[in-house]
Amino acid sequence: MIRFAVPLAVFAVAATATFCGALAQNNTLDFRSGPWRGGVARGADGQITSCMMYAQAGGGAQFFFRLTREFDFSLGLVNTRWALQAGATERLAYWIDSGAKTEADARAVNATTLHIDVVDRESIFQRFRRGLFLYLTARGQTARLSLKGTSAALERLRLCATAIASLAPPAPAPAPAPEPPPSQPAPPPQASPDKGAAPAPAAPAPGPTPADRDKI
Repeated sequence: MIRFAVPLAVFAVAATATFCGALAQNNTLDFRSGPWRGGVARGADGQITSCMMYAQAGGGAQFFFRLTREFDFSLGLVNTRWALQAGATERLAYWIDSGAKTEADARAVNATTLHIDVVDRESIFQRFRRGLFLYLTARGQTARLSLKGTSAALERLRLCATAIASLAPPAPAPAPAPEPPPSQPAPPPQASPDKGAAPAPAAPAPGPTPADRDKI
């Protein structure tokens, strides 16, 4: 899966589908606050990997936050109208109300998703909690998102991450079985005598020696 502080196992092309599938299996951690909807997210192996929250940002886009069980924080944007090259870097800027812009390099996880790592999580949390509107510019388009209910949603996101952090970590994948040693080549078959062939002639008897001739 967008590149977070730890790799995200899987993020679907449509963020809504990802959340609907994950939330249906863990409704005790589901939440709604203002425009935000959130809950746990799972990897391809079904293991819980993180907590996420998202909201519609207009123009076919969705804005999301992600907080892993290790409390690594990231944000991103999904737009089904994009045709990004996976792994490519896009310059992105976001700001709150009339505050200063924050520019960052976002990485394309797939054709529709851009992701940004957030280093100063506490500062970002506080800025989003106090603001009224979030503006985000990517690929020449600017999206505006109401931050109503964001403070409560971020707190629920934090509680969700705390809850999954107490769960047993995902079991590591079993090590592959060692390959068997290469087999030794079989010896070539011994040639069997031809039953139909005549026996080889016996060697001639040795002639008389000089001593034998003296006795004659």
